[in-house]
Amino acid sequence: KKKAQKTSKKDHVVHEIRVRLYKIMKNLVWEKYEHNVCETETAQKLHRLIDICKDHPERPIHCFEMYTKHFVSYLLEGLLRKLVRVPGVGRLFDDHLVEELFLRYELLLTVVSCLTELTESEEFLKQEFADWEVILGELRDELKLFKSLEPKLMRDDPVLARSVQTLNTGKTLVNFGFHLVQKVYHMGEIDDEEKMILCKALDRVTAKLRGIYKFVRRNHQRHCKRNGVKSEDRGIQKSDNREEELFKRKMS
Repeated sequence: KKKAQKTSKKDHVVHEIRVRLYKIMKNLVWEKYEHNVCETETAQKLHRLIDICKDHPERPIHCFEMYTKHFVSYLLEGLLRKLVRVPGVGRLFDDHLVEELFLRYELLLTVVSCLTELTESEEFLKQEFADWEVILGELRDELKLFKSLEPKLMRDDPVLARSVQTLNTGKTLVNFGFHLVQKVYHMGEIDDEEKMILCKALDRVTAKLRGIYKFVRRNHQRHCKRNGVKSEDRGIQKSDNREEELFKRKMS
């Protein structure tokens, strides 16, 4: 009986740890949204995903299972892909397909980024959680599962996947620029006017990035129409080069 009580107490502690960890994950997602790394819809969906998992702390961390069960619809994707190819009405479904794929890939990148940060914070986990080894193991398992989806997305939609990666990298660089401006301002190396000029310049870059997000979506539709989505299609390389040229022109 005493042994059962000890086991029950230990399980309860692990449950509380998972709840705390889910809260930390939500904070990480919110930080990424605040830093313009992910879109509003991405942050909202990930918060809902984490809340679903948090309602069942008795289970090991199971974000991947909930992601594939509630937030990814391969049936919808297959239907949209077929409808896009229907003459006359295909255009009506282009935006829906591209938005679905963009959102899915950004969700994946964001959750992989959050899990990577947590798995690399071993010292933090040691200090915060008694059974940190169990939790770290669960986090690493989840990270492997989410990363296993990346090759499929890269293979199915290379232009789309690379575009989202490029845009996220651009957002990260802009955020670093804001941080650097604040740092040199507090060090007294620039005055108020210089700080304002630099921040306005970074704001213009941010606005361009937001515009490019829509621009890439439109061009991806044309890419799908010309070449389909198979990476082995030779036409994709030519399309990729054309997309890169248009992207560079838009940024300049």
